Amino acid sequence: MCLILVEVGLSSSSTLEVKMDRMMRVPEVVKIVGVSKATLRNMIRDGVFPAPIKISRQAIAWAESTVSNWLRTKIDETKELKN
Repeated sequence: MCLILVEVGLSSSSTLEVKMDRMMRVPEVVKIVGVSKATLRNMIRDGVFPAPIKISRQAIAWAESTVSNWLRTKIDETKELKN
């Protein structure tokens, strides 16, 4: 199942802008981030990883851009430590 998060707004020129962001469920996030489900839960609890979006009563997901931005930040932090 592919879920899409849609952000709608008006630009300064009053043109309708639509930004779509694919939603990622837990199995995909743990695979991309490289941690277990338990570690992911702990990271969320500790404020180390962004909290998910509740998409239904029993389902959670993250916007792909949220996960990508988090990873990019971690990579940048690692590069800064090496310098």
